[in-house]
Amino acid sequence: MAAPTWPRRAEPPRAAKGPRLPCQCVQEPDVSQSVVAAVERAAHLVGVHIEQAVVAVGVTQAEAHILAELARVGPATVGALHERFGHRRSTLTSVLDRLQGRGYVARQQQPEDRRSLLVSLTPAGREAAGVVVDALDRLERSLRNQVGDRGMREVHRVLEALAGLVR
Repeated sequence: MAAPTWPRRAEPPRAAKGPRLPCQCVQEPDVSQSVVAAVERAAHLVGVHIEQAVVAVGVTQAEAHILAELARVGPATVGALHERFGHRRSTLTSVLDRLQGRGYVARQQQPEDRRSLLVSLTPAGREAAGVVVDALDRLERSLRNQVGDRGMREVHRVLEALAGLVR
């Protein structure tokens, strides 16, 4: 399966004479505009990218995020996944039910705390999660190539501040 590509940016029509006008999407950002709106749009676009990249795996965006998290950090409790993603408990339970139904995750009680379930990837889940993580890693590398390490640090700084405000 070929890797999905982002839609090409539309270039403004070239004037008969004179310099080529820059595409609006590569101009310096207008800092008076809403950063939250830009984050919302970017999150949506990442979601679309994930859905296109993992179509062969047959998971939703929410399921893909859970698979990627388990692949990156290892088994996690349902409570930890809830805290990480902020899903409603019922939504998270539905996501985990679907993943378990496909054979991608297993849930088991922890001996030290029977009220807490530990979620882990199965062998099939590790394979599916690999597809998701590969798609996200390709996107991350492309972004890093475009904005550099300093830009990545600034994005992290802004997103951590935003996360602190909405928790």
